[in-house]
Amino acid sequence: MEDLSQEVVRLSKINSAGLINMRINNIWIEVNKAAVSGNYLHWNSQLDRIWCELVGDIKKGKEDKDGKYKDVMIMSVLLRKA
Repeated sequence: MEDLSQEVVRLSKINSAGLINMRINNIWIEVNKAAVSGNYLHWNSQLDRIWCELVGDIKKGKEDKDGKYKDVMIMSVLLRKA
């Protein structure tokens, strides 16, 4: 019989960074198809989809001397350890 007092920790074999990379790869294939066929409206919308995948990982930079933040794009998707 299983001991229910112990917490079971299970880790996914596929992490979120891997899933994001797979989605971006699939979208990038569509970008190439649209560019080759000259369908620039579809091409642009697919590039927007890639941006949407990456925008969640943009972090603010440090404050400059005026007290304003410099936007620094850090795509942690690419920096995360697998």
